[in-house]
Amino acid sequence: MKIPKNPNASSEVISSRPEAFETKQSSTSGELIIIPDKLKLRRSDCDYCDLRLDSDLAVHAGFDVVTASFLTRYRFDLFPYLEELGFDCLTDSRLESGIYGRHRFYRRASEQIEILYGADLANDQIKLHSPTPPLFGLVDGFFRDKVRLPKLSQVEIAFDFYCDQGMIPHFHDYLKTIAFLKHRRKPSFCYRNHDDESETYYATDRKKGPSSKSWKIYEKQSEGEPCGRSFIRLEITLDRPFLTANGFDALSDLPGVWDLDLSKLLEFHRLNYDKLIPYMKKFAFKAMIRERREMKRPVSPNRFHAFELAARNWVGVVLRGDWRNSGLSMRPQDVPLLEQIDRLKAHEIDYGRFLDPVEDGLFSHLSELFKANRRLWRGAV
Repeated sequence: MKIPKNPNASSEVISSRPEAFETKQSSTSGELIIIPDKLKLRRSDCDYCDLRLDSDLAVHAGFDVVTASFLTRYRFDLFPYLEELGFDCLTDSRLESGIYGRHRFYRRASEQIEILYGADLANDQIKLHSPTPPLFGLVDGFFRDKVRLPKLSQVEIAFDFYCDQGMIPHFHDYLKTIAFLKHRRKPSFCYRNHDDESETYYATDRKKGPSSKSWKIYEKQSEGEPCGRSFIRLEITLDRPFLTANGFDALSDLPGVWDLDLSKLLEFHRLNYDKLIPYMKKFAFKAMIRERREMKRPVSPNRFHAFELAARNWVGVVLRGDWRNSGLSMRPQDVPLLEQIDRLKAHEIDYGRFLDPVEDGLFSHLSELFKANRRLWRGAV
């Protein structure tokens, strides 16, 4: 979403609190420091829910892409319905892969609707891109009197973070080092595009196994902004198993997603290294002694120093990663949190007791955005 260029533009104040963000860059580590001070939550004319911070950081929250399936026979009424509302069909092309044979893309100003359909399918698919309450109301109104309502397939929620362009890489790294997801089945991974050197960090590898919820962090180019203007997006993906388990079955249930507790989808934590590192050294030290005894070799006191040195090196490898890739200069707190947790899990170390919540105020402000969206969607639909 585009940030209004005029910071003094009139806007309706939804609520205000005495906290806000002020962003600074440490001269030593380059870490982004977030300090609470003077927060104002506003609703502007162009964006449905913006968290404007009286500093260098602004956050926007909203739906990114909402996907639902509907009966094929409703397609023949849906196409003329959208055209009557002023949507232009920009493409109607054939798909070479996938179960759907054709693809239509509709646009009306900034509103976008995508429809995937086929000749011999029982259901077609509709995708609403960045839907606002009015756009959702138009689509939901079409299906309201139908025998079978569309079923929600996937919901993507996006938090967009805008700050000074020089701080983008630091804030990107900062989010990766604190973002946490419960009940992951597969490890996290980072995808790097060598063409444009972009990077997307995934909380779980969805290609290796099913996942009812996940998130990813990446840098995105702002639409309509000058060349080079970008922001950081934290995108939460909710699949149908999670949606139905929480009571969101039909497309008409979409506004209720904002009633979810954000902590079910995302948490911000850091490992307590003051407690974890001594525990890991002791863990490794005991493991080496046990292994030596199993080999029926003597454990002499003069070998304790070698064991301690090996244990210290092992801790560094687990927390920093492979020496060849990360380097000895990388601090453990600069490594993505989920990568460290994956390595701890691989060594059967109970990491949960070493997790401390991040008390920088960021999560509480994102929760405020969730509540503001809840009020806006309930009032507009």
